[in-house]
Amino acid sequence: MVETHAETAAVPRILLVEDEPLVRIALSEELSALGFDVEDAGSASEAMEKVDGAAGTIQAAIID
Repeated sequence: MVETHAETAAVPRILLVEDEPLVRIALSEELSALGFDVEDAGSASEAMEKVDGAAGTIQAAIID
C-alpha cells in the first residue's frame, strides 16, 4: 500500500488556555474546524498538567 502525504502528515496540536467556558468551547470548535488538534484548559494549573502529559506534542499555545 502506498501512503499519501495526507495520510502521513501530522495534525498541528495547539494548547488553548481560556478561563471562560463558552469562549473556550467556541475557540476550540473553530480551531478544530481549521484542522488543528486542540487540547484545552480552563486554568494555568490545568494547562501545565496537560503540557507535562503531552510528551512534547504541542506545537503552539493560545493563552488568555
